[in-house]
Amino acid sequence: MSYLTDGVHLYENLGSVENFGLAGGSWLTVRDCRTDSVRTMCQLEQALCEPVRIRPAASHEHQRR
Repeated sequence: MSYLTDGVHLYENLGSVENFGLAGGSWLTVRDCRTDSVRTMCQLEQALCEPVRIRPAASHEHQRR
């Protein structure tokens, strides 16, 4: 899973679709993590978002040290 944020909302990336028309480009299907609404996001909206890095959970062994 990958996530994006525009600084206000957190979106889960559900996948992208290429547009093979004359204009080209693509759009992204995202789910708003707070409201669970699903929508598409154009390339301009995607450019305004940043990927969210998720750190792996620390193992129990490292927590004991």
